[in-house]
Amino acid sequence: MKLIVAKRQRATLPHRDRRRQSLRIAAVLLRVMVGEVREPRRNSPRPGAFATLPRHMRGWSDRHGRAAYGGIAVAAVVVRMLLWIEARGTPLDAWHTWDQSDMSTYVEQARRLADGDWLAREPYHPYHLWQTKSGSEADWLRWYGPKSFHQAPLYSYALAAISRITPRYVDAAKALQILLGGATCVLIGLVTRRLAGEPAGVIAAALTALYGPLFYLEIQLLREGPAILGYALLLLLVMGCLATPAAGVASVRERVPRLLVIGALLGIYATFYETAPVLVVATTLVILAWSVRAGWRGAAVSLGLLAGGYFIGMAPLVMRNLAVGASPFGASSRLGVNLAYCNMASAASGGVIFRPPGPQLKQIMDASGGSIPGISREVWRTYDGRYGRFFSNWLRRMTAVVSTRELPDNTSYTFFRAETRTLKTALHFGVVFPMGAAVLCGIVAGAVRRTKAEPSRAGRRKKPESAQEAGVRLRELWHARRSAHMALWVFTALLIVALSVVHPQARYRLFIVPTAIAYASIWLVAVASWLRARRGVALLGLLAGTIVIALAQRGWTRSLRVTDIRSADYTFAAQTAMERKDDVNAERYLRNALRLAPDNVNTRYALGATLVRLNRLPEALAEFERILKRQPDFEKAKRAAATVRQRMAAARPVTAPGGGGP
Repeated sequence: MKLIVAKRQRATLPHRDRRRQSLRIAAVLLRVMVGEVREPRRNSPRPGAFATLPRHMRGWSDRHGRAAYGGIAVAAVVVRMLLWIEARGTPLDAWHTWDQSDMSTYVEQARRLADGDWLAREPYHPYHLWQTKSGSEADWLRWYGPKSFHQAPLYSYALAAISRITPRYVDAAKALQILLGGATCVLIGLVTRRLAGEPAGVIAAALTALYGPLFYLEIQLLREGPAILGYALLLLLVMGCLATPAAGVASVRERVPRLLVIGALLGIYATFYETAPVLVVATTLVILAWSVRAGWRGAAVSLGLLAGGYFIGMAPLVMRNLAVGASPFGASSRLGVNLAYCNMASAASGGVIFRPPGPQLKQIMDASGGSIPGISREVWRTYDGRYGRFFSNWLRRMTAVVSTRELPDNTSYTFFRAETRTLKTALHFGVVFPMGAAVLCGIVAGAVRRTKAEPSRAGRRKKPESAQEAGVRLRELWHARRSAHMALWVFTALLIVALSVVHPQARYRLFIVPTAIAYASIWLVAVASWLRARRGVALLGLLAGTIVIALAQRGWTRSLRVTDIRSADYTFAAQTAMERKDDVNAERYLRNALRLAPDNVNTRYALGATLVRLNRLPEALAEFERILKRQPDFEKAKRAAATVRQRMAAARPVTAPGGGGP
């Protein structure tokens, strides 16, 4: 309403005053983004309480909330330890030895740092097999830029520091990540608590503890587990600022430590993970909308504090870059290349799945000069006027972000799930997303309905308390925690847009999982509350919405025609098993790899060699002959087939010329 009045007044003002009125309209828009936070009433619940819960649930949260978080953290660690114990001694625990993975890159960079080159004057850049189709190693080094880290370096520095403490630093790093996984569950629970109170927060922590696509990565040398921990901490700190109003510059100054900590956390995060720019933009928008109520001076103070904290967090990286001659704020050299091969016209399946880029990538990178604007320009030119295809590809990637498939990258969740018992019963995105999306739609519908019905309620009598306590009211949830919900929506929307710009791989999608889990926990609280209150209509509506969203999610997943498992997962597992003299499992892995890629002659040759070691010579010969039918000039298969024939002939029993016995 304020915005409508301001726009009407602006139309009647002279030109000079219109600019001032435009600033006032912008201030209203910023306040609408996260909502105006009102002073709490004297008898209102504490900041984390769910004001719309029935009384029996409020009492439960007061008695058992804190103990529940501790128990869930311990349970989360136990679940992760069970998975790690199950993976120990198998190829699943040796993925960092695969030289085509990011894990191997982290280990190699950490080794060079620990050897004494702590400034990384010559950062390590791998040259993987998939890169050979688009350029030479010199081409890729030129595209990366001089003295720049391959990826944000803080994770490699942490591995290097741990390696100086213990030679078994890989196991130590995995154990530390498992412990941090328990803390991640608690933080996501506390974020949900600010959205919907203690019961929903405890349930969210439990769902996170059982969410398989998260904790299977926490037993690998990958950054996603600690990155989600940092993201949840950032959300909690930002929501803490929104819990009380910014009534003036003084109220902003009272939060100097909190704003500095938020800025410093963003700066540290920028040295750890490449999503930092998205989080910086989202945090700036939310904090600006919160502090603008204190006036533009208060907003300037808030942004200044955030910037100061950010520079503090980034200071070590800036000093290193200046010392070696790199770009001062450069933390990673992959952004430009990723934008190019994910968005160019020849990207496989519109950029949804990863396939080795061809010569078109070299054309883009050479013509662009390596700058982001230049790369964007050259990518646009690759479509040759078919710009509808560009937006269609972008829409496909955005749809893939919320698909039921866990698109593989360094690892495959489906492969790990097939190989372990712990993950077979774990939660996955196909469960939490429909629940969370249904509740989110209910909250939005309730907010719109409440806004439209607000003027007509003025003359109505207040309902008796017993009627108001009839279960969770999604219509009231928006009003009670509007600023927290809007803040989470801003972060999630920007992250989805950012994920749709690159390949929407499963480990990147983890950044929107806290939102899905938070609203899925509200779904469970609402269902329990409505069952108790016998609100059949509301319950049926929520269940129907969940089913519709789940069916739609599966429908667009099928339309993407992507797979969530790769033959490369089985071939690497087979290679590791063969190195450990485990030919029985090596055969199983190789047969699964051939089921996914039957034309791969190298995999079939490895299967034949494995069968020879198992002394199953006829089967091995059959595999070699299949290779020679497809590729007659495969010399290794020729020699192996000849050797197997000789062994089979030597092992054949000798009989008398007349066919008689001895």
